Amino acid sequence: MNKIEYKNRYGDIFTFEVNERGNINWKGNFEYCSFSYVDDPDDLIMVDPSGGPYIDIGADMNRFGLQGKVVGFIPQECGYELVIEPCGVCNGKTHHKLTCQNNPNKQPKIQIK
Repeated sequence: MNKIEYKNRYGDIFTFEVNERGNINWKGNFEYCSFSYVDDPDDLIMVDPSGGPYIDIGADMNRFGLQGKVVGFIPQECGYELVIEPCGVCNGKTHHKLTCQNNPNKQPKIQIK
């Protein structure tokens, strides 16, 4: 699994790790944290731990070296599971299939004559 460490402006370390469902487990110090929701406190739309990183619905995880956009939050014991929207082309969550037109590493087809 792909695991990324992020150090916020207060020196707290947060980790992002792709799980078996293709979502991202976000762990770190959430002792002092801001949250936003529309109607239901269980339906979070934003989580902002003191010192960052601020993550909301629609956040592009590319800024942390991962792929996908956040479409939901599932509270976990040590943080949150970030629910990732699958690609509309190849249905990949945290990575695109090699042949996907959205894959930034897609290699052009070689034609042999």
